[in-house]
Amino acid sequence: MPEIFEKLGLNAALLISQIVNFVLLVLLLKKFAYGPILKVLQERSDKIEKSLEQAKKIEEELKNTESTKVEEIKKAKEEAQKIIKESYETSETNSQKSIEETRRKTQEIVQKAKEEIQEEKEKSVKEAEREIGDLAIQIAEKIIKKNLDDESQRKLADETLSKIK
Repeated sequence: MPEIFEKLGLNAALLISQIVNFVLLVLLLKKFAYGPILKVLQERSDKIEKSLEQAKKIEEELKNTESTKVEEIKKAKEEAQKIIKESYETSETNSQKSIEETRRKTQEIVQKAKEEIQEEKEKSVKEAEREIGDLAIQIAEKIIKKNLDDESQRKLADETLSKIK
């Protein structure tokens, strides 16, 4: 084999030493350079993978939060509508009660006024009857005292009645 090397123009000892040096260099590089570099690259790859996982988790949480937010807003709107409806119904009920109370009071006032008018009317009629009775007595007394003829009696009655009016 040394002859083959010589024909090719290669020095066998030099070639073997170069091969040994190359293998040693590869082993040293692997141990001291490639190993740490590969380790750093692996760690960096792991970090990137973790970051991607965290980003996915955050995105999912954001979606959940967004859907929760939408649901909460929907619930709040529904509750607000319910409160508004209840307030309207309460207001309407109170309004109807107030109207009914006002009607009742108005009817009571009208009824009282009618009763008072009736009482005043009856009182006025009784008073008028009494005055008419008094006047009739006065006329009768005057007629009896004067003992007048028919024409004088009529005149006296007309005068007395005109005083009443």
